[in-house]
Amino acid sequence: MPKKRKDGLRERKVTINGKRISVYGHSVDEIDEKIKKLKEDAEQGIKADKNITLDDLFDLWIESKEAKESSICNYKRNYAHVSGYIGNMKIKDINEEVCEKVKNKLRNQKIVRKGAETGKKLSSTGINSRLNILSSLLQFASDRRMIAYNPMSGIKRLKRAEPKIADREHRALTPEELSTFFSKAKDSEYVSVMRFMAYTGMRCGEATALTWGDIESDKAHVTKTTSIVDGKPVINQTPKTDSSVRYVPLSTEAQKVLADQKKRLMMLYGGSALREEARIFPKNGGGLITSNLINSTIYYFIGKLNQKGNQIDRFSPHAFRHTFATQCVNQGMKPQTLQKILGHKTLAMTMDLYYHTSEDQKQEEMQKIKFAF
Repeated sequence: MPKKRKDGLRERKVTINGKRISVYGHSVDEIDEKIKKLKEDAEQGIKADKNITLDDLFDLWIESKEAKESSICNYKRNYAHVSGYIGNMKIKDINEEVCEKVKNKLRNQKIVRKGAETGKKLSSTGINSRLNILSSLLQFASDRRMIAYNPMSGIKRLKRAEPKIADREHRALTPEELSTFFSKAKDSEYVSVMRFMAYTGMRCGEATALTWGDIESDKAHVTKTTSIVDGKPVINQTPKTDSSVRYVPLSTEAQKVLADQKKRLMMLYGGSALREEARIFPKNGGGLITSNLINSTIYYFIGKLNQKGNQIDRFSPHAFRHTFATQCVNQGMKPQTLQKILGHKTLAMTMDLYYHTSEDQKQEEMQKIKFAF
């Protein structure tokens, strides 16, 4: 019979894996249930005395990750939302019900910027990113026999309720839109890097990380990228993926952008701006250009154009990459060639993004086929 303590709880001592421990509960049935669970966990090789919290687990998990600083910062940012709800909870006490409650809380959570609520809720993609972090943590614990199973495995993610960013802002620009935009932005200190992205298909971080030593005659060697770590722009010595390390051929137009940029930098800063280790596209006044800065520049000139009645829908820096790829497809570039230029990991990614066939195109291509029987 369990011993009753002064605080009203009952206590029973039990030996698990050769270790004598105390089990507490308000009733005999509660204690029996806890002992049963402890023995089941022990049989599966789980440490019965493992009382670490989810925050402790996150520290272990993050130490085991081999990732870029920017990715680590992203993990920490997403986990902070989960930690606010169950960071102090012991991982052995986290079950499906707890996970479902976290999901519901995230659905009602308001976005906070500069210490104030914006009134907007997290997007379905944002919520799923936070749920995925929680699932990764619990899977990490399960793989190491710290818990019996991952309680997130049965929790459904949210269906996308918002249009994809690519559909809103990562679109391909028409030749008319490009001409209008660059005519308006021709005096911007950042027009060169935007033109260069449109002529090469490089990601913003890849273009802004380039140095003069990366240029080899008629090609650029992409080996690094710019990203944000702890709110500050830094150079990552490894790009997005292994396939992102590549040579990008430079068209006549792209080479002209570089020639004009050389003249501009020489005039502003002298010969030191053309050293091999110097950035081709430095921030005005020094430092690194970020995608946020290019975003702001784009939105500024779109606003100016719209005020004059030249309506152009909002787009992001990544739209220059999509525009380049779309132009390559329209002018007959082979998919395998475009894949290598863009640095896509798989051909399927390039095909899915850019090679779409309309009914008219299918009909037209079929008419080209001549049968010999």
